[in-house]
Amino acid sequence: MMQKKGAIEFSMTTIIVVIIGVIILAIAIPWLTGTLRQAGGLTDAAFDSALRQLQGEPTPGEPIMLSQDSFTLKRGEQAALVVRYLNQGASGKSLSFSGEAMNWFKHDNTQAKGQIYDWRVVVQAPNSLPDPNKNTYFARAEVGQDTIPIVINVE
Repeated sequence: MMQKKGAIEFSMTTIIVVIIGVIILAIAIPWLTGTLRQAGGLTDAAFDSALRQLQGEPTPGEPIMLSQDSFTLKRGEQAALVVRYLNQGASGKSLSFSGEAMNWFKHDNTQAKGQIYDWRVVVQAPNSLPDPNKNTYFARAEVGQDTIPIVINVE
């Protein structure tokens, strides 16, 4: 025969575990949401700051402008960069990077739309450098035939 006492204890334990799980979940979800919202806000603030650093508009003589053309980063550190382009042709062009630090740049691969287009780029210095004795690295932002140099100093 089954003992009812054991069945009641088991169901009480299950109920208590479920209640504790719900309480932990109720505390964790707002905390996690707030943390992610803050991280998104910091990213937006970094790109807004980069946009404010852009001075003037690109011209036919200088169709590419950077919010910053030189960076000083620690290993593993990242920074925001905005690349503004004057699209003079009918077809859209994509942004790419070349040079020894070309893999340090992350951006979406959208094509320039409209007359003036902004790309949001994240520059991240790697944790381990190709040459530990070297501190200055160079790259070029390229849109079609137009290029502009970028200097990255790593501390």
